[in-house]
Amino acid sequence: MKKILTLLHLFLLITIAFGQEVKHYELKVKFNVPKRIIDVEGTVNFDLDNQDSITFTLWKNADIKNITINGKKVDYSFDTIGKSPNYYIPNGGKLTIKNIKKNKEEVPIHFAYTCNMENVTGWARSFSDEWIELGFYTAWYPVHSVSKKFTSSIMISIDKSFTLSGSGIVTRKGDVWKITHNWPVFDNVIIAAKGLKTKKIREDKISLDLVYTTFPEKDLDSVSIKCMKVYEFFSSIFGAPDDSYLKFVINPLKGGGGYGRSKYFSLKATEFNQYLKEGIAHEMSHFWWHNAETTTWEDWLNEAFAECSMLLYLREKENKEEYNKKIEQFKKWTVNARPIWGVDRDAPEAYDALYNKGSLILLEFEKKIGTQEFYNFLKMLLNKSISNTADFLKLVEFELSKDYRDWFESKLKTLK
Repeated sequence: MKKILTLLHLFLLITIAFGQEVKHYELKVKFNVPKRIIDVEGTVNFDLDNQDSITFTLWKNADIKNITINGKKVDYSFDTIGKSPNYYIPNGGKLTIKNIKKNKEEVPIHFAYTCNMENVTGWARSFSDEWIELGFYTAWYPVHSVSKKFTSSIMISIDKSFTLSGSGIVTRKGDVWKITHNWPVFDNVIIAAKGLKTKKIREDKISLDLVYTTFPEKDLDSVSIKCMKVYEFFSSIFGAPDDSYLKFVINPLKGGGGYGRSKYFSLKATEFNQYLKEGIAHEMSHFWWHNAETTTWEDWLNEAFAECSMLLYLREKENKEEYNKKIEQFKKWTVNARPIWGVDRDAPEAYDALYNKGSLILLEFEKKIGTQEFYNFLKMLLNKSISNTADFLKLVEFELSKDYRDWFESKLKTLK
């Protein structure tokens, strides 16, 4: 009886969600590519959580025309000088909607604004004649940092010389494109380029869209096979998602880096090599590992688990020599890494702590409890949608032991 009550207590702790949440975006976007401008109009539905204000991040070079609720103008402030409210959006302005009538029901708020995107450059964001990539990192839409499970419908008009794609299902009717997310997401990504191509691969269990421009056609089969193998491996450990649709955007711009979303991921790549193989595994794992807050040290629950997943794939399905090489690299890079617990997410040292050190701790944990038990535990974390370290440690103690919980907490708090 005691265990049943403890289990109920744990269940309540890790499944009840509090706070404001965006439910749905319904937006129209008009691109003026030569002038680097987009006009955005539409409605955001959100749960106000019985509060009288809500804060978004919006591209700071936005000219807001109006913000209304039920046709009535609302009180708002838009701070474009102070620090962005989101670490990942350095050019974001703090948009606060104030004095809203408290309501337990969903509230529709209508926005109309113009964004000057002339200076959009950098990782995972671009607005040029060669490549347009707008999403969370540019805050072209009002980003609510903690909302991770909204749906959206985006109607887009753009110069006829551009082909469009994005993080959802893409359709076209005449000159208007539509991106639909009918599954829970936390981003609205728009991709556009001249000569953008999509290769569709359909198999019994998996549907894959490869989106690219200049990536070598001869390597596309290798890329698609690798995506299939990674997806099947992760599904065997973590459980298959609701459906088997996925999209991979191969960004042609120079440099590295990538990001993953539900059913969608993007990587900068010009050839099929080891970097691309590892990138596919890391970013695809974010189909599963995405529940924790990304702007604090709690992001280790996303990134350490994604990096660990990549290492598991290398070890089990790819190349044990490459796996051993990565382990030695990580050990070297994390000799003086900061403790994960409480590390400043904005600090340069956060990467080694959250990604590399975190994945090594997880693999050490695997050795302590055994591989199959480790896999079972990972699947349990996902089934319970664990999103913070406190709940993670509670689950370790409940499912394994207090000694394991103490060991893990110590690893998160110490240098070694």
